[in-house]
Amino acid sequence: MRAGVPLDGIAGRVGPARGGERAAAGSARLARGLWVLVLGVSLVGLVALYDRSFISIDGAFYVSAAQNLASGHGFATSIIWNEEQYRAGGMPAPQTVFPPGYPLLIAVVSRLGVDPPYAAFLVALLAFGAIPLVIYDILRAAGHPPLRAFAVSVSWTYQLRHPHSRLVIPLWVMLLSLATSQGILRVVSGDHFPTDVIVGAVV
Repeated sequence: MRAGVPLDGIAGRVGPARGGERAAAGSARLARGLWVLVLGVSLVGLVALYDRSFISIDGAFYVSAAQNLASGHGFATSIIWNEEQYRAGGMPAPQTVFPPGYPLLIAVVSRLGVDPPYAAFLVALLAFGAIPLVIYDILRAAGHPPLRAFAVSVSWTYQLRHPHSRLVIPLWVMLLSLATSQGILRVVSGDHFPTDVIVGAVV
């Protein structure tokens, strides 16, 4: 070590950095805990409320296509609805309206012994759970702190699914307040200047 460099000066420079790392790790743990809570409650609630009688007409088409895929009839439907399906002159008729990706996933799950309508529900449920996680990963990769990324991804996903809900604005306010409180605590602890937090929130 170079002569004349005080040890307490070195320790003083390292301490705040380690404090910032601990704060960031704590923030990431809190965000993970919130993810487990929000997604867990949402998924359990949706499973508990499942009712196959609420399937939409589009859902029925997807399930029919999946059943035909699983039984070896190709990408076809047993619900004759469109003119070209009538002209096919038989049943099942080729499915020419909907894309095959979702029915293929339903067919794979149903081959595991799951009832096809419930298989469709499970595939949709997993996709629903993945959307906010993908948004969260994109925001984290862009440099946003864990709590802000959590707040925006959950609020945005809810708004996409329920654009006219009266809960959209309160949800945004509540979750962004959580993220803002994190920024205030970082300023109070000396890890950031107020301008850093303001500019980060705007970005």
